Parts: sequence; C-alpha cells; structure tokens
Amino acid sequence: MDYHKERFEDHSLMLSRKNELFAIFPAAISPLNTREIVSHPGLTFGGLIMNAKESQDFTEDCLNALTEYYSNQGYERLIYKAVPSIYQRRPTSQDEYFLWKAGFQCFRIDLSVSINLSCDIDSGSRRLRGLKKAEKSLNLSNDIYYLESFWKILTHNLESRHSATPTHTLDEIKSLILKFPTQITPIFAIKDGRCVAGVVVYKTSSVHHAQYISADYEGQEVGALDLIFDSLIFNAKSKMVNFFDFGISSLKGGTALNEGLYSFKYEFGGGGVCHRFYTKEI
Repeated sequence: MDYHKERFEDHSLMLSRKNELFAIFPAAISPLNTREIVSHPGLTFGGLIMNAKESQDFTEDCLNALTEYYSNQGYERLIYKAVPSIYQRRPTSQDEYFLWKAGFQCFRIDLSVSINLSCDIDSGSRRLRGLKKAEKSLNLSNDIYYLESFWKILTHNLESRHSATPTHTLDEIKSLILKFPTQITPIFAIKDGRCVAGVVVYKTSSVHHAQYISADYEGQEVGALDLIFDSLIFNAKSKMVNFFDFGISSLKGGTALNEGLYSFKYEFGGGGVCHRFYTKEI
C-alpha cells in the first residue's frame, strides 16, 4: 500500500499474546470523518488477518481488544470490511458472527461475480459467439507497452459512463505492475497493432481477480473481452486456482446494481459473491 500511503492516516494494529504476534488489523482514519476508523479505506476489503491455528479461539478476543483500543483513543465509530469467503484459504468467517454478537450492523453489501474453477464452466451463448468473433481478428499481449493506451480507454469509459476515474493513476498502476510482476499482470487485446481492450489481474494462490476491465467501441464490436477472459479463466484453471473473480458490479455504496455489467460477467459461468461492511458506534 506504499504507493498511496500519503492519502491516509494509518492506524493499523498488531495483536500479540505472550509477546507473540498472531493477528494484524489493517486500518486508517476515515478520510470522510476523523472520528471513524475504517479497515482499511485504501483496500477493497480488510478485517482481521490471523494465524490460522489461533483464529478459532481468539477471534472474539481480538475484536473486543481492538474495539476497546480505538474507543480509548477517542474514536466514535469502527467500520469493518469483512474478507469475502472466496479469498479465505481456510474458512475464517467467524469474525462476522462475533461482529453480529457484539452489536455490529451490516450497513453495506457490494455484489461481485466469481467463477468456481473446480466446477464445469457453462458460459452463455453470447460469450461464446463473442469469443468466436474475436479469435478471427485479435491477438493477446501482456506487454506493458500497451498500458498507456489501455488506460486512456479505461479513463474515457469511466468518465463518460459513471463520471468516475480509475482508482489508480497510470503511474501508480505501472509502478505496481513493475514491483509485483507475477501478482499483478495486464493483458491486452490487440487489433492491427493497436490496443482495443484490456484487463488488469491481481493474483493470489486461491483467486485471480480482475481489477480493471475495459474496451473501446471497436473492441466491444469484435468481442475483445470475451477473448481476454477466455484466456484468463483457462490460465487460472490450469494453475489450480480456486476462483476467478470479476469484481463488483454494485454502485453508490451497494445501493444500485449495474445490471448490464453484472449480466456480462455472469454469462461467463459465474455466480454472486457478497462483500459485507459492518459498523458500530464504540
């Protein structure tokens, strides 16, 4: 997170028992309210990260300890972003149970689409037609040379459709790709030497996550994203990754759904995954 550390006032915690570190809690002061702690405003999701052997027995103790700590520091509210189940190498959703038990309220849910790669993948007919069309005229490339032109496509689409901008600047995403070349990888659809679509993928041992997805008009017409995702899904499955995650399709703090985008992702054979946010006055 160093690339944007100046944007946030960090207030992360390390939790130890008998001088042994066994949990961390990435967190920062909310940019919107200095009396709130968020886990973490610079991350898609946060929550406790614990030693797997300890997590079953000490989750409730950890939540009570960090809530008490922030309260004693004068903060009035804690916002907790739970880690979606597909990103857990070992089931650790007991934090949500203990949050509920402690009086936390779920105030926001974002909806993502993910493919379970251990099952047969049943892509929709529109995606298969797009793939056949794309195979006739496109090539794929991982060359970072095309990143700038892709970022122009992405920026234009976000501005024109959602009055938004990419979370990362071009320099930031380029820096991240160069620092983590095996964990963050771009893939581009190329037509006549020009980038017409692309996706940036974040990779863990259990999930490959599409962080940025965009195509220009020509790329949309020739099914460029169908070709890209066919390659990405095949690659993830061949590496025994558990899930391919297309990212969220919800808008406005989870209160609206981009139904066209959700349907597009769903047609690759995926299903819904919830990202839950909890809060409590402390």
